[in-house]
Amino acid sequence: MIVIEVKTTAKEKELIEKYASRNGMTVSAYIKETVMARIEDAYDNEMSDSAFQDYLEKGKEATSLEDLMDENGE
Repeated sequence: MIVIEVKTTAKEKELIEKYASRNGMTVSAYIKETVMARIEDAYDNEMSDSAFQDYLEKGKEATSLEDLMDENGE
């Protein structure tokens, strides 16, 4: 297992410890879960942007949410 060091202020450390404790986790597990969730969200956004660009490059047009709602009488 590799160790990664994170430098924080005393207040940040206290806040992290509180949230980890409230979630029944160690500080290490809490930080790891939080970082991995952020990475997954960023990856999902990148894939979504890429798929949308591919869609547009194929000559297709996007429909706004407002237009969809109008079409469905909402």
